[in-house]
Amino acid sequence: MYTLKQLKKMDKSDGYQAFLQELPEVVKHYFKNCICKKPEMEILHEKLSSLKGYARFVKHACKVEDSNPFPDGYSFILIDFIKKQAALRDPADVDEDLDEVLTIYSNAIEKMNKSRQKQMAKDLKMPKPLALELAVIYPGEVISKYNAWVFIRELSYRLSQLQKTYCPVVLTEEMKTQYVTPAAIDDKAKKTTEPAKEQQPEAPKIDPNLMFDFAEPKFIKKVFKGFFGKDEAILEKVYANIMLDKLGITSKYNTNQKRLWDAITKYMLTSLNKMDPKSIKRVIDFYVKRRNFEKTRDVDVARRVSLSDISYDEYPNIASVIDPETYPPKKSKKDKKGKKKKK
Repeated sequence: MYTLKQLKKMDKSDGYQAFLQELPEVVKHYFKNCICKKPEMEILHEKLSSLKGYARFVKHACKVEDSNPFPDGYSFILIDFIKKQAALRDPADVDEDLDEVLTIYSNAIEKMNKSRQKQMAKDLKMPKPLALELAVIYPGEVISKYNAWVFIRELSYRLSQLQKTYCPVVLTEEMKTQYVTPAAIDDKAKKTTEPAKEQQPEAPKIDPNLMFDFAEPKFIKKVFKGFFGKDEAILEKVYANIMLDKLGITSKYNTNQKRLWDAITKYMLTSLNKMDPKSIKRVIDFYVKRRNFEKTRDVDVARRVSLSDISYDEYPNIASVIDPETYPPKKSKKDKKGKKKKK
């Protein structure tokens, strides 16, 4: 790939052609090396942060290309760059060049995902403006067992934030048609145990057309299949990383976010329970290995799933892999029939 110094020396035409040619290589490099090697990420971010680097070519592509020239995964790279810049930057600092770069990328992200946003809204039966939040991190052909953890981490985070903001519906029979904020639900539940507090200002109202429950089982099933497909090697890594989610992050969740957390857990365990025993074992082995490693460093914490809590009645195949002596594997229908006798 070209260095920033080389890109700066190129004229607009030659530089743009070079940019287009190396786009697939940049995406491949990012998901293979940059996500796990800080020096590689810093080199890439140097090229992304300069107006004379990738920014001018991204802007040009959005102007002149009729079809989307950006490969799957490229908007994820830009999203990650924008997020990291926001985390590193002092709000008091003024950097007009960087502001322009971030604006270029923000506009490009929206433009390169327009068709996917529309299709995702249709497939998932969700509001179109909210579909963009998922479309921008869609992995497409980039997904592999080596980078699946990056996508499930970002997907889980975004679903939780969307649920917090756009699901203010109380899902009880007596309040089926009444809209309240998630914070109000939590406050109601705490009234019996907490002293009265000073009345808080009313939370901003949400456009009813944007209200959506991301904890619906049908939605979760569709979004997971859309993002991760059917490849068991990929799903193994997805499910293992879900199991390893730190339980502590739910301490600040509202009621509806916790419902989403539980719904994802149930979907994951149900799906894992249907997999081949060898696949289940690889997931459990990955989970145990990671936790044992963190225990040696004294940094292990409670996780989304505790193996000892997995019920044999609900998930017999998983329980059998975890403790085959206590829960012998159930025989399949094929095994029960036995082999046909030879005549």
